[in-house]
Formats: sequence, structure tokens, C-alpha cells
Amino acid sequence: MSRAAHSIGIETLATADPNVLRAEARRSGLAGIVLDLKMPGLDGIEMLRELAGLGFEKPVVLASGVADKVLETARNLGVEYGLRMAGALAKQSLA
Repeated sequence: MSRAAHSIGIETLATADPNVLRAEARRSGLAGIVLDLKMPGLDGIEMLRELAGLGFEKPVVLASGVADKVLETARNLGVEYGLRMAGALAKQSLA
């Protein structure tokens, strides 16, 4: 995804570190976030809650290998938190 974004002039930051994501969200230097619900060290639902608490106003896209119903429920929760949920994408399993 990063290569595709870069090819059309969009800067990207890929991180599995929730602290980096928090810092960037606070700075508001991000154009948006693509968030996996299964982050190492922090649950993606918790990150949605934190983004809302930070007043993050940019689009959030969920991209995860969880069940479609879980992905849709997380998207709806983001909306309830007041986040700009731009979509939910199911990642394909390699197994």
C-alpha cells in the first residue's frame, strides 16, 4: 500500500508501534490512518478510542484480517466515537 500511495505523491508512514502512531496523530501531520485491528502491543479498538480522545479529524480506514462482522462493528464504533471512518477493508489471509 505504501508503494502505491508514494507513486501518486502521498507520503506514508508504516508503523506497528502504537507510540509512534499516537505521536503522529497528536501532531496531526498525517493525511489519514490505515489501522489494523490486530496491532502488536495495542488492540486496534483501543487505538480508535485513543484517536477519538486526541480529537483526530483525518480519515481512518480499517484494514484487518478479522471476520467481516468484527471489522464492520469496529467501523461503527469509530463512527460512534466521532471519527471520520473512511472504510473497512478485509485483508486476505495467507493461510
